[in-house]
Amino acid sequence: MSGQVDAAVDGYRNVELIQLGLQGKPGVAFYPEEHGVPPYDELIYATSTKLKDDPRLTRFLAAVEEATIFITNHPDEALAMFMKAHTDLDDELNRKSFFATLPRFAKRPAALDPTRYARFAQFMKDAGLIDTVPPVADYAIVPK
Repeated sequence: MSGQVDAAVDGYRNVELIQLGLQGKPGVAFYPEEHGVPPYDELIYATSTKLKDDPRLTRFLAAVEEATIFITNHPDEALAMFMKAHTDLDDELNRKSFFATLPRFAKRPAALDPTRYARFAQFMKDAGLIDTVPPVADYAIVPK
């Protein structure tokens, strides 16, 4: 905002770009997936390997899916519910960010695309960020 930065890598496209625009300092998005970085999941739920078979994990992800479908099908109602519960966040930035986030939600949060994960791991190895490509099963699961 102060003009001291030419670029930032860690901003969220559904928040910071909107905030900059609202402050009269529109930013320009750089989409890594359009420049050679394979698509990757931005939000990943993590659990202890000891709990990977816990039935609560399956129920949690089912609840996330149900909520995601509701939010997708009833965005105005979902936003109103959210703002009623979090009145301190009821401002233009959060309302615009809410709608900018909708198309980013995974409709199947429990789904796992092993090829996508393996492709990203290979990209990381090729870029020298990791030494070996671990099997996807070593770090990702499909809940039972």
